Amino acid sequence: MSPEVSGMWAIPLLAFIISLALTADMARQYWRKRQAHQLAYAAGLALFSLAVLTEFIATAFGWSPWMYKLYYYTGIVLVPVLASGSVFLLRRKGLALVFFLYVLVTALLMLLQLIVAPVDVDRLPDKGLTVGGSAMSEAVRQYSFWLSGVGGIVLLAVSLYSFIRTRYWGNLFIFFGALVMSAGGRLAVAGLPALLPLSELVGIILLYIGVARHPGSRRQTARSMPDA
Repeated sequence: MSPEVSGMWAIPLLAFIISLALTADMARQYWRKRQAHQLAYAAGLALFSLAVLTEFIATAFGWSPWMYKLYYYTGIVLVPVLASGSVFLLRRKGLALVFFLYVLVTALLMLLQLIVAPVDVDRLPDKGLTVGGSAMSEAVRQYSFWLSGVGGIVLLAVSLYSFIRTRYWGNLFIFFGALVMSAGGRLAVAGLPALLPLSELVGIILLYIGVARHPGSRRQTARSMPDA
């Protein structure tokens, strides 16, 4: 095994450490301000943390069917959960709730399929290598578009729309973060999963910068400050 391959666990480990800190900070923001978009983003960041932790363990010590299922599920579901946070930022509660229910129901249906689905263990790589979705059954892989695909489209569309409407630069961070993560996912599907951990790390940092500094978050802080 080459040094490049054997060291592939380092990026998922770095991504886990960073994303865990970002998750804690977003959860703290939600605890203080109680805004729906912060809860959704905290949940999405937590799913991302779990996905890259699983990826780190698997690349360092080897893949197993259940490890692969956990990695695959969290990686697919985190994108639409993050997208629901962006929809909540639009402050159109009805639309946001409809999209959230869509994500929740679809994710539950996928989970039911995933639990009983077989995994092609011959396609699981040795330790030191990451993996795409090729080892998963088609019954589960069909949910990729309806969750990750739709979530990515919504995340890109909402952030671009919000930038055009408000000219807030942070929406561009959200847009490019979603773009980087989507590109990494597409490359993984195309047979280049080695680029996925780095694209995930860069994408999630860009997303966090855009959300944490968003005027929608700061506005609530100003309203909640007591009068002198």
